[in-house]
Amino acid sequence: MLGYVIKAEGDEQKEESVPENSRADDSLLGWNLFNIDWHLPHALAYIIRHVMLADGEVIEGELNWMQVAFEEYDEQGIEVRDVWDDVDTAAQMYWNMGMYDMLVPNSIHFLNENLDFKQKARLIQILMTICAQDNIIKKQEYVALMLIAKIFFPGQEHEGVTNVFKDAGITIEE
Repeated sequence: MLGYVIKAEGDEQKEESVPENSRADDSLLGWNLFNIDWHLPHALAYIIRHVMLADGEVIEGELNWMQVAFEEYDEQGIEVRDVWDDVDTAAQMYWNMGMYDMLVPNSIHFLNENLDFKQKARLIQILMTICAQDNIIKKQEYVALMLIAKIFFPGQEHEGVTNVFKDAGITIEE
């Protein structure tokens, strides 16, 4: 238990301890923060959503690739599509609370521990394709992709991200 006590302002009589199941659980790396039981589909949705929104706009090509990801994960029995709306709502709540950016690396580490090499490689390929839909990789997209690549494939992030975009003639924003 975290040991925090929540008190209503101006009412010293009411107090409630934070429930035991709301503390960060190592297996979920913080997903259980607000009694939201998140697993692999949720972490995938969170990262896909994060990369899609990194440049501040979502275009049709990104939405099309999101659907490709949904279909591929459905085939693997990972129902990302089914949790998308819940993840979107939670992500907006986390954003409003100033916790959004903290959960990005948590979800990346969770995925790193729960996906095999082939799944990680395919995920980064999908994320790179989402970012490349407008033929420019904006700075925030690049940062997100490099963070993911660095955690998934340490020491190979420049080869796996930077060089692939440059070889494809896609501009990376400075």
